[in-house]
Amino acid sequence: ERGKDAKDILFLMERYVDAGNDSRLHDQDKDLVEIPDFDYGLASPRLLGRDMAKIARPETCARLIDILTRESGRSFEHRLVLDMVKGEFDRDRNIEKAMRFLNHLRLGFLESSPSGGERQ
Repeated sequence: ERGKDAKDILFLMERYVDAGNDSRLHDQDKDLVEIPDFDYGLASPRLLGRDMAKIARPETCARLIDILTRESGRSFEHRLVLDMVKGEFDRDRNIEKAMRFLNHLRLGFLESSPSGGERQ
């Protein structure tokens, strides 16, 4: 079920730091805290992206980069994001939030994927 999967991805992006990863912001991933306009909420999808890239096979990384780039790009069809916010009350605000999260997931993924380069 694509809609449920999309909502699950959003749930993970929203809560990944709070799932036992918050100490990483003061240790191995402290570079995120040092960003001038650091946002604790956006650190969550970025850490998730970094971890996804570390465990994915190279061919999976390539496919995920394609998907994340397409879904977070400037096109007018963001099917994944629309599935994430389907049925939500404040749809426009939630679309914007989901897009920000997806962009940070992609950024974290690219930072740690073999083809994206380590923490650019």
